[in-house]
Amino acid sequence: MGLGLRRRLERTAARHPVVRRALTRFHLFGAGLIAREHTHPIDRRYGISTQTPVPLYLLKTGSSADGHMIPYAGCVPSALRHVLGTLPNDHEATFVDLGCGKGRALAVASEFSFRAVMGIELNPDLVAVARRNARRVSAAQPTRPAIRIDEGDASAPALPEGDVVLFLYHPFGEPLIRRLTQHLVQSHAPGRVIHVIYENPVHGAVFDDHPAFRRIFAAMLSCTAEECRFAFDADEAIAIWRLDDDGDDAATRHPIVVTKPGYRAVIRD
Repeated sequence: MGLGLRRRLERTAARHPVVRRALTRFHLFGAGLIAREHTHPIDRRYGISTQTPVPLYLLKTGSSADGHMIPYAGCVPSALRHVLGTLPNDHEATFVDLGCGKGRALAVASEFSFRAVMGIELNPDLVAVARRNARRVSAAQPTRPAIRIDEGDASAPALPEGDVVLFLYHPFGEPLIRRLTQHLVQSHAPGRVIHVIYENPVHGAVFDDHPAFRRIFAAMLSCTAEECRFAFDADEAIAIWRLDDDGDDAATRHPIVVTKPGYRAVIRD
């Protein structure tokens, strides 16, 4: 059966409430049915479930944001680890994943010395999975800060005090990215440092075009050999912006190019 036909049949079947719930549970917890040798490395490492993608039709919440949502898929841990290692003074900042999905990026962030780690997610089913995964990470690593997940609108987040590292793994469409940039600028306090890490920056031009943000890093990062079998592509674009920073714009000389409209961006040399 072709993938397109299977998806059409799933969408049709999902109109029945019982079938829809069964499909939702499979996509949320389906990794539990996968043999260990076919499980993503980070799921094996922490005993969590972040591997199975969730299609868009199962993520509807009834909010105005539904029209700008992106299907769930987990970030590339090695790419996030690489860029987090480039940021200074992470122990003074809070890591916040906007549109955290099942919480994979939160598990990665917990490996660093952030003051706190939190995620914001609109879909209540994903919130439940992320919280379960957070408990498992905390159980495996009790000396790390507890991971907190809030249910809410990630495009207008209530941010914690102090320095913040925001992470986005292509969580929603351009209108909500624009709303996010305006919200960050309007709520920014003098002296606070805000970094925005955007993996697969399909709408990265919104940050590039805004005068309050400066791009300080941009690169294509290769997946590890272990990750490649689970990734959509062998490498991933990732960029970092800093809010209210008047330094050199050298990183913007590497243009962000969208190669699959709405789904994939690459960074050119």
